[in-house]
Amino acid sequence: MNIYLSDDNIEYHLLERDQWEYSRDPLGNITIQLNDISTRYLKVHSKFTDRNPDFEIVNIGEFKNILRELIRVYQRNEKAVIDYEYDEVGNRTREIFNSGRMEITDYSYYSGTNRLMTDGSYGYLYDEAGNLIEKGNRYNIEGDTVILIETEGSGVEYWEYEYNLQNRLARVRKNGEVIAEFLYDADGMRVKAEEKLEEIQESRTTYFIYSYSGSVLMEESTNNTSDDPSETKYTSYIYAFARTFAKVEGILDSSIITTEHIFYFHHDNLGSTRLMTDSAGNVVMGQDYMPFGEDLPKVGQTEVLDKEAEGYKYTGQKEVISIGLYYYGARYYDPSIGRFITEDSWPGEMVNPQSQNLYVYVMNNPLRYVDPTGNVPKDSKERQKIIEELKNQMPESIMLEYGCYEGLEYILIQISLNNTNISFKVEHSTLLKKVKDFHDDEDIININLNYFGGNPLKIIGDIYQEGEYIYGYTPPSARDYFGKLEDGLFEFGKMEGVHVFLDETNWIEGYGLPSDRDKFKLAVSGVGQMIRDGEVVSRDILTEAFGKKAWSDSLRSARRPAFGVDKLQENAFIFVGFDSRWEISDMAKFMQGKGVYNAMFADGGSSTALTIKGIPIIESRDGVLSVFKVIQK
Repeated sequence: MNIYLSDDNIEYHLLERDQWEYSRDPLGNITIQLNDISTRYLKVHSKFTDRNPDFEIVNIGEFKNILRELIRVYQRNEKAVIDYEYDEVGNRTREIFNSGRMEITDYSYYSGTNRLMTDGSYGYLYDEAGNLIEKGNRYNIEGDTVILIETEGSGVEYWEYEYNLQNRLARVRKNGEVIAEFLYDADGMRVKAEEKLEEIQESRTTYFIYSYSGSVLMEESTNNTSDDPSETKYTSYIYAFARTFAKVEGILDSSIITTEHIFYFHHDNLGSTRLMTDSAGNVVMGQDYMPFGEDLPKVGQTEVLDKEAEGYKYTGQKEVISIGLYYYGARYYDPSIGRFITEDSWPGEMVNPQSQNLYVYVMNNPLRYVDPTGNVPKDSKERQKIIEELKNQMPESIMLEYGCYEGLEYILIQISLNNTNISFKVEHSTLLKKVKDFHDDEDIININLNYFGGNPLKIIGDIYQEGEYIYGYTPPSARDYFGKLEDGLFEFGKMEGVHVFLDETNWIEGYGLPSDRDKFKLAVSGVGQMIRDGEVVSRDILTEAFGKKAWSDSLRSARRPAFGVDKLQENAFIFVGFDSRWEISDMAKFMQGKGVYNAMFADGGSSTALTIKGIPIIESRDGVLSVFKVIQK
């Protein structure tokens, strides 16, 4: 990977390797961090591989550093350069495709809105709610509006879109003929699709069965144009690391003896399906994509090998072949224009104007971000509702805040420590238990605390309470490194690790356990200090401190809690990333922006958990060993 910077978007220079760092989470998502560098433009040359060692994709992009919009992409497969231009609120105004022959597409919008009016090929009409209702390639522009013209003839396309009372896309017509109808359950999940597939001359009905988390477990599909019972099929899906790992296909008719077939998905760093192989390793589908999701033939391949193998493609979402859109759960996405056809129900953040454009896809940065649900996930909306209700039950000394930071969800719990009605303690279990199991009637908050590891499982770090040693463990790899550290970033006393102490009124950050330990109500040690004296701790230091690969892996992005104190030591912050996968450096920057002066991160991943007033806000998937408790005296 190479990184190039420029102040004028003309002359670029290669950034030295010690001036940037990157990380990759278990899902393959890459995060790049620049070290003390300020610039307007950035080029990233990235290469990554998947399960097939011969499988290689190269994305090269340029971004505006302020808005993080994609402004240029180099498409190696096509030997092309694509430039994007935007207005001040993130609407794409121009696309320049240069592959030896330059193609320019200009976009226009209805004044006072972010609704697309024309894209050079089609005109667009919307209802009062901002839903796309008509699209056609025959149109006139009259002042500030577009007039669609239904003209018969070769090449004419006239699309109509209808919505149900939930504002979900219910019916699509092409040139007056219904080609797709959709049915949804009470939660707004699509459970039935009826489609006319022009390319393969087939009419198909598909039913969808979902897991509690919203992942498709099974599809039942019937070819309505055939009487052959073998045309009634089922497809079940297998997931790993929150991605579709494989699918199993078979025949629904029990009178037919058939063999199930299994196919494996091969994803890139965004979760897009690039290859699909059968159980023998044969490639049955191969697909590359333009930056915003349009299909692009793979090198040496002119078309998809098996049309039936299509489905979950760009960023792992379901392509609705009949209408040329992707189903993202809450909304439908048009990759040809990089926009959703309806507005987002999430209004965006006041501090991030880009997020307030309710049509654009991932704030025009499709090489880094994905949108798994089409808006804020359903369970997140439920969390938000629960948290709003819990705010009224909180003591005046505790403040709850819910929001999104650069597209990632968070809850911030701010606790004033100048309140004698609040107490703190840590509880420990020798067995894995859910955090909610630790809840007592007087508990206000329970949060997962330390890392754990070893065999048998032990808490990583030591805990003292009321001056007495309670439990803990420091792995040899960490202890050895701590003894060698001399750069002043960490200091250590009688206990290895970084310590945060709590007396009756204040949080006090320290290093090593002081001789007057009796004055402290609680002392928690660990190896995860992410902010010291207001400065973000280098990830390289953390990686080295964790040492072995197992520890290094623990530093990847994950669901993760963190806690810290502000500069004046008047308030404590406990920060939790929900099911969003947070890089530690991103969490640190977020907390730094909230005024946190010293902070530690705790165990993440499947052990992340949080309850408020006994209500599980974040469920632990495996369980935890220690719980930090906030108690009403």
